[in-house]
Amino acid sequence: MRTLNKFLPGTVCVLILCRAIAHGENATISIKGVLDRAAAGPEVIAAQAQANAAGESSSALWRATYAPKVGGVLAYSHMVEDQSVVLPSFGGILLPPMPVQSDMTLGTVQITQPLFDPANMLYNTKAAQKKAEAARIRSSRQAKETQGTAIGYFLQILELRSKRSALEIYRNNLKGRQNEITRLYDLGAVSESDVLKIKLGIDDADQGIREIALKEDYLARMLAVVLGTDQVRTPEDLPDELPNPTVRNDLSDVNHLEKIHAMDAELESLKSAQSGLKADYLPKVSAFAQHSYTNSDLFNRSSFDTGGVLLSWSLFDGGVNLAKAKAVKHEHESLEQMRGLEAGSIQAGFRDAVNTLQTKRREYDERRAAVAEAKNVENIEFKRLKNGKSTVNNLIDAEDTLKDRTEKASLSRVNWYEAWFHLELAAGEPLSAPGSAMP
Repeated sequence: MRTLNKFLPGTVCVLILCRAIAHGENATISIKGVLDRAAAGPEVIAAQAQANAAGESSSALWRATYAPKVGGVLAYSHMVEDQSVVLPSFGGILLPPMPVQSDMTLGTVQITQPLFDPANMLYNTKAAQKKAEAARIRSSRQAKETQGTAIGYFLQILELRSKRSALEIYRNNLKGRQNEITRLYDLGAVSESDVLKIKLGIDDADQGIREIALKEDYLARMLAVVLGTDQVRTPEDLPDELPNPTVRNDLSDVNHLEKIHAMDAELESLKSAQSGLKADYLPKVSAFAQHSYTNSDLFNRSSFDTGGVLLSWSLFDGGVNLAKAKAVKHEHESLEQMRGLEAGSIQAGFRDAVNTLQTKRREYDERRAAVAEAKNVENIEFKRLKNGKSTVNNLIDAEDTLKDRTEKASLSRVNWYEAWFHLELAAGEPLSAPGSAMP
C-alpha cells in the first residue's frame, strides 16, 4: 500500500479491488450475514466456555459438600533390627547382637459422609450457583454485544464509503468540467488561477479517496476478526428507502434485561459468600466408617471395623475470614452502585436511540431533497460559467455544496441504522435488521 502514490490519481480503489479479488476477498456480506456470523464468533465462544467453567465449579463444590468420599491406604514395611540376647544361666553372658527381621502390611478403606457443613451447605453452594447463573446470562448477552460490535464496524465502513462516494462524485464532476475550463482559459474567459483551482480540487479529492479507502480496508479486516474469519468481506449497501418499523417508546422496567439480571445474580452470590465466610466459624460434622487390616507376621493378623462421628471446629483463624467477609461486603456495595449506573445508562441510551431514529428519518428525507436541489444549482452554475455570467469560484462552491449534501444524506441513513441497533441493544432485544415490527 505504500506504493499507491506512484500511480495515477483515482486508481487506488481499482488497485484495492484487484488485490481483494486476488486474495478471494471480493465477497459481500449483508446485515443478516454479519449478525449470524457474529452470534458464533470467538468472543461468544469464549464467553460460553467461561459460563461452562463456572457451572462446573458450582457442581464441584456441591459434590464436595454433599457427596460421600471413599479413600484407602495400603502400606508395606520391612524392618531389620539388631537385638542383643542375654543368657542368665551362664552368668549373664551377653551374646553379640543378632539381626531380627519383621514385615508388616497395613490396609485401610474409609468412607466419609459430610453431615453438617454450615458454610458450604447454607451459603457457599448457593453463591457458586448464582455466580454460574450470572456467567450464563453474560454468555447470552455476549452474543448480542459481539453482534453490536460487528454491526458497528459494518456501519463505520458504510460511513466511510459514503464520504468516499461523495468525494468521487465531486472529483468526477470537476474532471468533467476540466476540459471546458481549459477551453475557456484558451479563449481568455478565465484565468490560469481558475484552471489551477480545478486541478487542485481534483488532487485533494484523490488524496481524500486514498485515505478513506485505507481506513475502509482496516475496518473490513477488523470486522473479519470479530466474525472469526480470515476472509475480508465488503458490506452490502443499505437500501435507499429507510425501513418503517414499529418502535417501542418506553423502557420503564430494566430488571429483565440481561445486563441487570446478571448483576442481580452476582449481588446474590456475593451476599451468600459473605455469609458463608462468617459461617465458617461454626463446627462441621461428618460421619465415617473404616475397615482396617494388618499383618505383621505369620501369627499376628488383625482385621477390625471402626465407625464414628467427627466434629471439627475452627476456634480462631486470626480474623482472616472476618476480613474476607468485609472485603466481599465492600465489593457488594460497589456492584450495587454500578447496577444503578448501568440501569440509568441503559434508559438514557434507549431514549437517545428513539430520538435519533426520529431525527435521522426526517433528516434523511430533507437531505435527499437537498441533494437534488444542489445538483440543479451545480448544473446552472456551469451553464452560467460557459456563458461568462459566473466564475470558477462559484462553480467550485456549487460542487462543494453538492458533495456536502450528498455525503450528509448518505450519513444520516447510516446513522439511522446505528440508532436502530443501539435501540435493540438497550432494550435487550435480539438484534435483527429493521423489519416491520419490534416486539
